[in-house]
Amino acid sequence: MVTKTSPSLELAPVVEAVRLRAELALLVMLDQGFGYADPRLPAETYRRDDDARSRVFRLGLRPIGSHAEAADQVAAKIAEVDSKEISSPALDALAQRFGLDAGERAIFAVCASYELDRDLRSLCHALSGRRPPALYGDHCLELAFPDVGGGADLSRSLGPASPLRFLIRQVDPPHGALRLNSAAAAWLVGDARLEPWLARRVTVTRDPGAGVDDEALKPAFTSLSARLGRGERELVVIQGPQGSGKQRLAEGLAGHLGRDLLATALPPLSSGPESPIDALRRVLVHARLWNQVAYVSGLETVTD
Repeated sequence: MVTKTSPSLELAPVVEAVRLRAELALLVMLDQGFGYADPRLPAETYRRDDDARSRVFRLGLRPIGSHAEAADQVAAKIAEVDSKEISSPALDALAQRFGLDAGERAIFAVCASYELDRDLRSLCHALSGRRPPALYGDHCLELAFPDVGGGADLSRSLGPASPLRFLIRQVDPPHGALRLNSAAAAWLVGDARLEPWLARRVTVTRDPGAGVDDEALKPAFTSLSARLGRGERELVVIQGPQGSGKQRLAEGLAGHLGRDLLATALPPLSSGPESPIDALRRVLVHARLWNQVAYVSGLETVTD
């Protein structure tokens, strides 16, 4: 299913802000002669520290100060944009669903902007120097945290304990090329479809609570709703013999929360092209991206 609206539409102000920072980063580097064909120094050499720059470049032939005026103009434009409050409900919702902190949210915003805007991609590729064109970790940090000069810890933000690992893939960490993974990229453009092999192994129920009598379970549902409303992520274990109504209970919970139910079972996932754990991870990430309740049966094959 492709949704009628996509997060990409409301991210335009975020993309503009990131693009301006990339433009300023490039102008500052060009202002110090970055890319100039100097026989005494590799063209892509650059130092951010003023003292180091003067030591390295003082005997070079690079033109210095050629882009200062343009850099000042872009800096003024950035100050104007930053003075306005930029809101993105879709980005806020995503951060809540995955438990992203402010730094992780900023990194995701840069990666999402790179996917959406070809001018930003062109600027990032120019910043790449002699490396293959890409959005690299060091530049991502600089665009996400301009006030600290890219000093945030990317290895922590993309490490094994970070929820960003479900949304962003990185080649050669900690400062290699960054890209949104396929699930996050599909979410960005409003495409809720699963890959065909995986779609055949799941069912999505709209309005799953219709016809489910949950009066006896209403207190439990209300308690879960309150915790989920605070951004807490819950794992609910439903136990019982086959045919005892476990999926109907899950449908009642999803209906009480006002969400669709995405149901699957571990045995069918085991017959796909990926390992069952990787396939299950895809299902759970997809459900979280689209604010669905995931119901997975057959997990006793893992826990037993």
